[in-house]
Amino acid sequence: MEMLQGYGEWPVVVLFALITQLGDVWFLLLLGGVLYVAGGELPGGGVARRQGLFVLSLVLTYIAFIEALKHFIVLPRPPGASVPPTVPGMPPMLEGVFTNITTAEGPGFPSGHALGTTMVWGGLAFVLDRGTRRLRFGIAGVIVVLVSISRLVLGVHYTVDVVAGAGLGIVVLGVLYWLSDRGTDPERVLLVAVALGIVGLAIRITLDSVATAGSAIGAWQCGAASPM
Repeated sequence: MEMLQGYGEWPVVVLFALITQLGDVWFLLLLGGVLYVAGGELPGGGVARRQGLFVLSLVLTYIAFIEALKHFIVLPRPPGASVPPTVPGMPPMLEGVFTNITTAEGPGFPSGHALGTTMVWGGLAFVLDRGTRRLRFGIAGVIVVLVSISRLVLGVHYTVDVVAGAGLGIVVLGVLYWLSDRGTDPERVLLVAVALGIVGLAIRITLDSVATAGSAIGAWQCGAASPM
């Protein structure tokens, strides 16, 4: 798998730059938010509001967890992780966005994308009532693998980073699914997110740690107050 790191063919890089968005924080937040707010309106019966809140709670827990974790495990990324790949003919107006989604800074272990993708897409596979469980987890597994590979192709992680991230994601998801009584009590997961957010603030007060803790507390209060 190390041969994938920093793979230089630009069409492949562009493709995996798009795929990696399936595990990016903005996309996971959007997914969880849509399922919570409007999941019941989706075709085919939709997603119950508490199930949507469970998925959203996994997103917030992941963000708080990785924010705190990477302050304890400070391992570097591959050389060149902060340098964007060269794409011929890239419009200047897109260069900033492309640089943002194809580079990374700060500690690299474990991969946040692999961790978050495993937790959130795996959690969605747990609570959805479409198709067979094997099919749902099969699709979630494919997404996790593709996002993990994208981090290697973009050259922002080592193989051990994504393997550890996915493995840790499986463990954390299993614990939270059990803690929430199979996804039916998402407020318990939100309390975990609040606790991790407070830990992040105790370690270091930054804009990210404040936003993470505030979002977790706000979501927990809304979830606890909402009749579902």
